[in-house]
Amino acid sequence: MPTKSSPSRFLVHAHRRLFRAELEDMRAYARLTTALMLGEAQKHEAYVDKTASEMSEDEREAYFDNNSDTYELLVRRFPNQQQQSLLVLAYAVVETRLVGIAKALLKAGKTGLTLKDLAGDSPFQKSRKVITRVAEFDVEQKLWDEVEGYRLIRNAIVHNAGDLGKELHQLVKQILAKNPTSIQYSESDGLVIQPAFVLASVAASEALLEAVFTRWLEAEARGAA
Repeated sequence: MPTKSSPSRFLVHAHRRLFRAELEDMRAYARLTTALMLGEAQKHEAYVDKTASEMSEDEREAYFDNNSDTYELLVRRFPNQQQQSLLVLAYAVVETRLVGIAKALLKAGKTGLTLKDLAGDSPFQKSRKVITRVAEFDVEQKLWDEVEGYRLIRNAIVHNAGDLGKELHQLVKQILAKNPTSIQYSESDGLVIQPAFVLASVAASEALLEAVFTRWLEAEARGAA
């Protein structure tokens, strides 16, 4: 039987099952909403091309001048804003699950602590401390660091309109270098995110949480021995 100081294996599997379902929902939501946005942009482009083809050169020039804002919104700005929003949502999924795991571990360990008692400027960092220091799960640092990099980009979107600042955090630099075709950042164009970047963040979160679940189950097995 599991010791009183550790959660049951059922709880571990419940968290894992829920997280996997949440990730699948996230992937499906990202795929479907991205397709809808792309479809609207393509319909607008087709409409513009058809309308312009029936005009004289002078009329086309005036038409494009009057409709350039709509084109910019549908083809460039809205899709980028959508992907940024999806990245924020994807991060919320992993952070919420990590917080749930951390609370379960604190309760099972009867430490008398809550997440509020721990140092750290985010629920992610506090949950990491519980998992790696309190529960002593040996989870690779590179897995934590990659999700932390996505968290920092998420923070820039939420709190600073996507401005990463002039002095990029080392973890952000690593993310940008690893995903050169799916995320770009410059002072002139700002933060531009492609759908592949959102999926990469989901994959990184999945790798981290699966490692946590593996270590959790190993701890349960040791407690039951």
